[in-house]
Amino acid sequence: MDIPLELLIVIFDFVLNPSHLAAFCLVNRAFNQFATPVLYRHIYIFPWYKYSKLKVFSLFRTLVESPHLAAYIQTLEIRDFPKEIFTVNHSYLLGCCARAIRQCTNLRSCTWTKDGSISSELLESLLNCQQLRELEINGNSAEYDPLILTQFQSLRKISLIMPSVHVLNVLPLWIKASGPTLRNLRIICRASTHVTDGLLESLSPDLVELEHLSIIGCPKVTHKGIGALVSTNRSGLFAMDLKHLSLSFD
Repeated sequence: MDIPLELLIVIFDFVLNPSHLAAFCLVNRAFNQFATPVLYRHIYIFPWYKYSKLKVFSLFRTLVESPHLAAYIQTLEIRDFPKEIFTVNHSYLLGCCARAIRQCTNLRSCTWTKDGSISSELLESLLNCQQLRELEINGNSAEYDPLILTQFQSLRKISLIMPSVHVLNVLPLWIKASGPTLRNLRIICRASTHVTDGLLESLSPDLVELEHLSIIGCPKVTHKGIGALVSTNRSGLFAMDLKHLSLSFD
């Protein structure tokens, strides 16, 4: 082979299509050695993918059976999840996911947004990922204990999708734990009356380093709550995304 081996990793970094990377993995042993880590570095499953739910099960079964592949993952974005697949029930699949995540020792960013697909066991597995810095989750806590969230203490980004009142109740404690490192906070709701000015005011003393703020679908939030976050910020926010807030927002 005429290409120096040390250039393969550089070349593969420019290959964006996962199917192309997968094909490179099959060329020979040298290509497999350098293409496989790039292929597994960023994992995405979206609802519009063909057979997306089956792919979820296939992915996590592979990671359980091949821990060395799980160790390559830095970004994990799961936006679809099956209630059950064939003879595989929901609780078994969640357990399989939790075991696989414990193998993701280099995970830095995790997105898990499907309603009802997060368990306490899954969150506890994520706690073992010492390099985790970004967490985006569905806020429906019917299947998990919200207090577990307060143990994530080195995050730079927290994103909550339609958080339940139970998750919002622990949010001040969670923000207090993550405040020194937190740079990005997103709270996305449809029309939640539980995200209020009072809640944002309670968060503001621990969000002095915040750089990016998104509050969407919270009709009880006015300029008063947003002003509290802005006024306590040390360096000024770089960006804000504010949509569908109170009609009295001034």
